[in-house]
Amino acid sequence: MSDNNSTHALDNVSAEQLPIPDNKLHGWKHFLGLYAGEHVAATEFVIGATFVALGAKTMDILIGLLIGNILAILSWTLITTPMAVQTRLSLYTYLHKIAGDSMTKLYNWANVIIFTVISAAMITVSSTAVRFLFNIPAQLSWYPNSAAYDINRELFYRFAFICTLVYFGAAYWALRRKKALLK
Repeated sequence: MSDNNSTHALDNVSAEQLPIPDNKLHGWKHFLGLYAGEHVAATEFVIGATFVALGAKTMDILIGLLIGNILAILSWTLITTPMAVQTRLSLYTYLHKIAGDSMTKLYNWANVIIFTVISAAMITVSSTAVRFLFNIPAQLSWYPNSAAYDINRELFYRFAFICTLVYFGAAYWALRRKKALLK
């Protein structure tokens, strides 16, 4: 009787909340691919270009990249990996287990703020690169002060608003679809 009850209890638990089985674990090649895709592609190449534009020496950038990547590898190897292998839970599930609902929400909002700032920085760096392509003068004040900005501002706001509505509509639809498929 207790086996039947425990099976029904597991039916209500999402797959993310269960430990990962041995047959779903990946090897070191998968880890290297994930690590390279996450860390090498974004920060080093986008923000590194900013350091060059601001006059940093090549050797300073290379030493900074080397130190940063060594620290990242050490933190993954010594902190993240042992925790993940021991618990085999996702970060969110583990955080929810040890700290509860409010800390998980706080962590999610901190991530929202951090990734918003990082995205804004990357957009700024990219727009600086595009500026050279189209021969646009450098923006030296804290806010845009060109006539082109004033002309296109309302168009941008409309476009951004429509994109935001489409994004949240698609996210809502995807959540409803997932819930319907799980039933």
